[in-house]
This record gives sequence, structure tokens and C-alpha cells, in this order.
Amino acid sequence: MILVVARMTPDKGQDRAIDAFAKFSSDRSDTKLVLVGDGTFSSSKEGLGFIQGSELLEKLKKQAEQLGVEERVIFTGYADQRTLNAAYQRCDLTLLPSVAEDLDWLSSRAGSSANQLS
Repeated sequence: MILVVARMTPDKGQDRAIDAFAKFSSDRSDTKLVLVGDGTFSSSKEGLGFIQGSELLEKLKKQAEQLGVEERVIFTGYADQRTLNAAYQRCDLTLLPSVAEDLDWLSSRAGSSANQLS
């Protein structure tokens, strides 16, 4: 399982993750790409909100379908901290497709679960 945890906004690069996944996992039909997050700007379910989040989600789903990986790309939406911790524990790889990110925070989250960081 390849894990991406980020709010659903264009700068987070979920589209890049789907493109890369389609390209590099074609011979690994058992591999899943799990995209965790929604359009909020905070760790609460309500958050501050990204008004176009649902539009971006539909665009990403269509992208996965066009690339033939829609059955292996999972969009979870919001996940509470307990669920996030479990996802980090279970994933094989944590992917960071964002164009700008706080690498110290992410590497500590992924590293605490002994997962690789790309």
C-alpha cells in the first residue's frame, strides 16, 4: 500500500501521485494507492474548508479511471488521528507528491512507523 496523506488541494499533488502510480505499478496489480484527506485546512473534520475540494476529488477520480487504475486508487476522505496512525503503520510506502511541504513533520510521522519516504 502506498499512502498519501494531505488535504485535497491542487498544491498537494494527488494528481502527480496518481500519474506516477499508474506508470510504475502496472505490473503490480496487488498494490493500492490510498489518498487520505479532504478539502479542510485543519486536523478537525470541519476544518476551514477548500471550497473546490469536491470538484478536485471528482477530477482525480476521473484521472484514475482514464489511466485504468480506478480499482486500485482509494480515496478515504477525512481520517481521525487513530485511523491515520493505523494507516502509517500498515503502509509499505509514504509518498509526498506535494510541491512544498514540511518534510521534518512528515518524515517524523512516517519514520515513527518505520516506513520509507519518497
